[in-house]
Amino acid sequence: MSNENKPVPPQKNIVTLRQAKKRTRNWREAIKPLYGDSPDNMPHGFYIRMEDIQELAKLHTHFPTRQIKGVRVYFSLHQPLEPGKPTTAITGLFVPVYDATTEVDPEGPATPGHMKKQYLKDLVQVFPHTGDDDAPLSQYVSVYDVTTPCPPVCDPTSPLFGPVTSNDEEDDNI
Repeated sequence: MSNENKPVPPQKNIVTLRQAKKRTRNWREAIKPLYGDSPDNMPHGFYIRMEDIQELAKLHTHFPTRQIKGVRVYFSLHQPLEPGKPTTAITGLFVPVYDATTEVDPEGPATPGHMKKQYLKDLVQVFPHTGDDDAPLSQYVSVYDVTTPCPPVCDPTSPLFGPVTSNDEEDDNI
């Protein structure tokens, strides 16, 4: 039996197509001064393999004394940007984040009624590595480079890809 026709249960943290188109259009407009109007030059997003998502999802099992809450993504460039030249080297670096909340907010008064403040801290430490390149294993830390930029890995038929059209504000159909 195929899973394609299986009903999808209600999902959290999803947006409407109109919201997604507006937000991706805002991104394209913000970076247009760096890349011009060409969708082939402009960074649109990242592709992440399912195997990498699953590996990240298991991180909390390796740190039972820490409350791994998720990951923080830092934008990165493999080399400095050259004005007017496109780059496909924009990636996201994923870092595990744990709950380092204190009982009392360190920025506020230490009174019994003062609420604690959630603090999500990056977990950056030496991690075991597969050793598939020449760097010493002791230099690898818990920073994951699991993204592939778009371009070149894009879906130019996606309603989120662009270009900006007058239908962006009107059309919520896929």
